[in-house]
Amino acid sequence: MILRYLTPKSTIDCVAYWEFSKTMGKIVVPFACLALVTMSGCASPKLNLPSGAEAYARIPAPSAATPVRQYTIGPLDKLGITVFGEKDLSSDQAQVDATGNLSLPLVGNLNVVGKTSRALEAEIRERLVKYIVNPKVSVLVLTSVSQRVVVQGDVNEAGVYQIQGRSTLLEVLALAKGASPVADVRRVAVFRTVDETRMGAMFDLVAIQNLEAKDPEILSGDIVVVGHSARRGAWRDFLATAPALGTFGVLATQF
Repeated sequence: MILRYLTPKSTIDCVAYWEFSKTMGKIVVPFACLALVTMSGCASPKLNLPSGAEAYARIPAPSAATPVRQYTIGPLDKLGITVFGEKDLSSDQAQVDATGNLSLPLVGNLNVVGKTSRALEAEIRERLVKYIVNPKVSVLVLTSVSQRVVVQGDVNEAGVYQIQGRSTLLEVLALAKGASPVADVRRVAVFRTVDETRMGAMFDLVAIQNLEAKDPEILSGDIVVVGHSARRGAWRDFLATAPALGTFGVLATQF
């Protein structure tokens, strides 16, 4: 008897072995055949994203020539605000509300979203000059809620992660505890929105780790998606099941 397994790429003919006992008959498929079926037809779906030099043109690696992007304050960020010599006007727990506003004594309400610490210092000084001679103000971002990236796909711990300063793809993936055993590490997508336009690029993690390619810079708001290797996943499932199947085959049909 011939068992025929159809896969997306080919047709595999497997000879079925009959094993009879006094109570029932079993069709047993050899391991070699099962492995072929498991390992074939497992190509991951391909995203039509640029790779190589075109990918780095869209999402470049950090360099000394590229100025460090100054952090801009976002909703729910927690700030430390010091007005030197004025304890009552200072706060180490000043939190921006969900609409991006901040209320301070004498200063009043401020919309701080999109402003740097230096810009906010200048605005607070400008308002306090009515009450204080030559006020000296310091603003520090204590907790950044808005400076976050999303890591999805085949990683060990997908989620939303906070980043500070300059971050690269390898650093962000480390926050997610790295790629999973069934990840397609040669196809890691990074999505970014610039001027309300969504763009994406594909990167080869193996080449980056081997210093054959640069490690691209990841910015706040980026989405990183690690691809899935169906071939690795199928092989892992096969190995996990193999010990229970015995040495010669797996039960395919029982009657």
